Amino acid sequence: MLLSNALTFMRYHLVFHNLTREKTEFSISYTFKFSTYSQESPFSDIFGKASCAIIENFTPDDIASMPLEDLIKFVSDNSNNRLSDVNKIAEILKTAAKRSFRLHPLLAEANDLALSMTLENIRFMQEQLKKLDKEISKLLKAFSQTLTTVPGIGDVLAAAIYAEIGDIKRFKNEAALAKYSGLVWSQYQSGNFNAQETSLAKCGNQYLRYYLVEAANCVRVHTVRYKAFYNKKFSEVDLSSA
Repeated sequence: MLLSNALTFMRYHLVFHNLTREKTEFSISYTFKFSTYSQESPFSDIFGKASCAIIENFTPDDIASMPLEDLIKFVSDNSNNRLSDVNKIAEILKTAAKRSFRLHPLLAEANDLALSMTLENIRFMQEQLKKLDKEISKLLKAFSQTLTTVPGIGDVLAAAIYAEIGDIKRFKNEAALAKYSGLVWSQYQSGNFNAQETSLAKCGNQYLRYYLVEAANCVRVHTVRYKAFYNKKFSEVDLSSA
């Protein structure tokens, strides 16, 4: 499983070091170009196809002066007709464009170049991720595992968890695996006092910890029973002291 481990490790760093950095740079650049864009939130995914098309092709002045019908058609065409309320999105864009701060033309030109180059980097990395995911899925087929039978856990998460754990038999019980992954909570005790509010230890294998947390969240999203259990436990948490 060493090769799969190498690929999942590469994927982790591609996402959390390279892609995250580029997306941060993109966010800074588009805020300069369209200062009210993130506040108004016309799209649920800023990096979606329609959103990026708007940011790349139009200035706030362009959107403010564009006929609403043309803007609606542009958004619809660039979303492959997958957005539920294109009319509302276009109206939000119009409002945001009118309120947006305008950059000096020279600064705007430089910022547009930075924005374009950053988007090129993001798209390149996203293509790299697709290649990695395809290869990881192919490698996973060579191993006997049942992780992908769990609703919400796909090939990439399964391969990453499998690669980090290795032989499950080396752990005597689930508590040992939890400790290895760092999914244990610090204990504070003094005499007869036991602290009720403690933090996650965050020791052990940080990659496995991340993959297990992601897997748990995917299971919560895709399994009604676990979603209900999560909501029940969440409702029991006292957020007033947070």
